[in-house]
Amino acid sequence: AIQPSPTDTSAINTSGSLPIQATLNLQDESWVRVTAAGKTLFEGILQKGMQQSFSAQKELTIRSGNAGAVLVSVNQKEAQPLGKLGAVREVTFTPEQ
Repeated sequence: AIQPSPTDTSAINTSGSLPIQATLNLQDESWVRVTAAGKTLFEGILQKGMQQSFSAQKELTIRSGNAGAVLVSVNQKEAQPLGKLGAVREVTFTPEQ
C-alpha cells in the first residue's frame, strides 16, 4: 500500500479557526460595526485602549466612524489604521488579503 506523505494534511485546518481573523485596537473612541455573512457581529462605541477580535469564513466588513482611531490586524499581520482620523470608512477583508 502507498502511504500518504505528511504534507497531504497541510490543507486541513486543525486549529478550528476561521480564515479571517481580525483584531481591532482602539487608539481613541470610535463607533464601530462589524458584519460577516450579512449578520452584524458587533455594533457600538469602543473606547480608547479597548481590543476586540472577530472572525469570519468568507468576508469580514468593518465600518468605523473614526477610522484613524481603529487599528486593524488581519490574520496576524501588522496592524494598520482603518482610515484617517475622524473619517467614516468601511473596509471588507477576505481570506486572500
